[in-house]
Amino acid sequence: MGNNEVGHIKTAYRLGAAIMVLLLIISAASALMRRPQFEGEAMRAVIYDPLYGTQTAVNFTDTLETLLTVEGFTVDVYRSGEATVEQLRDIKGGYSLMVFRVHSGVFEDEVWLFTGEEFDASRYVGMQLVNEVHVARSPNDPRMFFAVGPRFVGSRLGGVSSGLVVLMGCDGLGDEGLAMAFHDAGADAVVGWDGAVSLSCSDEALIALIRGLLNGDSIGDAVASCSQDQGVSLLIYPTGSRDFSLG
Repeated sequence: MGNNEVGHIKTAYRLGAAIMVLLLIISAASALMRRPQFEGEAMRAVIYDPLYGTQTAVNFTDTLETLLTVEGFTVDVYRSGEATVEQLRDIKGGYSLMVFRVHSGVFEDEVWLFTGEEFDASRYVGMQLVNEVHVARSPNDPRMFFAVGPRFVGSRLGGVSSGLVVLMGCDGLGDEGLAMAFHDAGADAVVGWDGAVSLSCSDEALIALIRGLLNGDSIGDAVASCSQDQGVSLLIYPTGSRDFSLG
């Protein structure tokens, strides 16, 4: 074997080894990005609550903020009028938990999450044109609000979540499109109702569910043990994420 051939073999070997190292680095980085908690760092949570002015017996958002803070979470909370389209669009960072205490519903064959921002046709015109935001109204409120849908999540929220997304409104998982958009944006699991649910029922059930998660339950066990007594069920997307936990 000539010196040139030996040289070519050594070069190919080094190139192959470099590629293997690069692939291992990429794989490790990808795994770290998907972890709900980074070693040595506090876990982060966000509570988006345009319904803060409507309280039930459990005082959901303040109670949850306290529970999470005691467990070492850093918690960002957006209440009532703070829960705007712009604020949601500007959310940045890897959250282990994202909770949406919102009205929601299925229209135009998609699930839409209501914000706390009253509708103004002159705002977010570009997002309106591409169906990222929509006008919406709940049955018991004459006011019109902006709502965000799967296209908004896919375009504006990429990479913000590497943990659990909780959709507390009606029909959050009445269609899988919105949950799929959150999952594609980085969420490991999404939980939501498959039909209409009262605010009090949702508040009580989701506080119980998150308590279970903080006690070390998997999302599958936490969903199975929390109260669901109004003819609707909490679903998990994707179904293969039932072993997900916050720990």
